[in-house]
Parts: sequence; C-alpha cells; structure tokens
Amino acid sequence: YEDVYGHGTHVAGTIVELTLDNVKILPVKVLDDEGNGSIVSMYMAIEYIESCVETYRANHPEVHVIHSDIRNV
Repeated sequence: YEDVYGHGTHVAGTIVELTLDNVKILPVKVLDDEGNGSIVSMYMAIEYIESCVETYRANHPEVHVIHSDIRNV
C-alpha cells in the first residue's frame, strides 16, 4: 500500500533515526487514501500486529512498542 500523504513514512523514519538500537518497523495501513476507516478496521489492524509481535517476540522478547497516530476514526 502507498503512503499517500507520507505521514506514516515520516513517523517511521523519525523513530528509526532517533533510536539507537536495531529497529524493525511493521507498517500497517488502516485508513484509505481519503483518511476514512472504521473501528473494525482499527481493531483488525491491532489484532494483526499483536499476532505478528507474538510470533516475533518468541525469539525477541525486547519487542514492546505499538505506535498509532490515528485520531477520530
């Protein structure tokens, strides 16, 4: 999916730049290109992220951050 407005890319880049450790980003697009979404799409995204983190955390227990910059969904 394309980051139409570049906000997600900007936030991810800032996190990577300001973090001294090895950072892995799991980008998940929840809103459409017009910024529309639903509580269901947000819930499904969080469920997906949690399943990925659980799988990854088995070998990397330091995983501990989920950042969301969605308001008024």
